[in-house]
Amino acid sequence: MSKTALITIDLQPGLKALAHYVFRQDPADFETLLQRNQLAVTWFTQHQLPVFNLVLQPPLLPKYFSRSLLTTTLNDGSCLLGRTKPSAFSQPNLIKRLRQANAQTVVITGLTTDNGIAKTVADAEGYGLTTIVIRDATMARNAALQATNLAKFHQVCTWTEFLNTQNN
Repeated sequence: MSKTALITIDLQPGLKALAHYVFRQDPADFETLLQRNQLAVTWFTQHQLPVFNLVLQPPLLPKYFSRSLLTTTLNDGSCLLGRTKPSAFSQPNLIKRLRQANAQTVVITGLTTDNGIAKTVADAEGYGLTTIVIRDATMARNAALQATNLAKFHQVCTWTEFLNTQNN
């Protein structure tokens, strides 16, 4: 039986600082993004669906980048994975774990729509996975980039719209 898995990208202290100080995002927007992602993690966990929380691990400032801001109770098939490149699939264990979980669809959330998410979507589709990007659980470096990049993805919806499809 196939499953849907959640992939969260770069919800960690270092990216929170970048969003605020470099991208000039309102800290309240980041907190809202974090809350929506936490709702997604909780829902997937409660439904025994795999959650893959990917964090960027650059060689500089590891204490700001090595941990997630999300609270995750890991179930079978769920994990925190580090990576050094933008795509979540640069972490070689991700596709192996998705296949072990029989996941054919991945829901993608986090940062940034114009980099890590765009590259993760492209790689996931290259592996034959269906992708769904959650509009209100993602953020780009600015609103224009967010709108431009969301328009490029095949399936985009809000968290509420996603939940409505799961209840049918």
